[in-house]
Amino acid sequence: MKFTTRIPALLVVALSSSLVAQALPPVSRSANALSIIFFDDLNFLGNSYSPARPIPDTCITLSSDWRNRAKSLIIGSGYSCSFHIFTTCQGTGQALSGDVGELSSTSSPPLYQNIESFECTKQG
Repeated sequence: MKFTTRIPALLVVALSSSLVAQALPPVSRSANALSIIFFDDLNFLGNSYSPARPIPDTCITLSSDWRNRAKSLIIGSGYSCSFHIFTTCQGTGQALSGDVGELSSTSSPPLYQNIESFECTKQG
């Protein structure tokens, strides 16, 4: 008896939760907003990290658990970013844009598991 009375109650709860989730408006974000996603494996696999609300033309130092960890990344359309191997964008940076399935270990500076900070600018 208890089994049959709990199933309809569970269905009502599940349906109610679904309707509430559908009723919420999506988070508004400008189509021109900067977005960048770091991945700890090649080709956009593994764990990912995206700084909350990155601001263009501002140096961002990665959180300590993401420094020297990225193997691939995605930079949102319309932006180019300069990546640095030191915090606070010190030293020479390397500019990248778009989807980068494997960060280079032979570039100058090498970025494969070697990014500590970055700064992005709007293109054209």
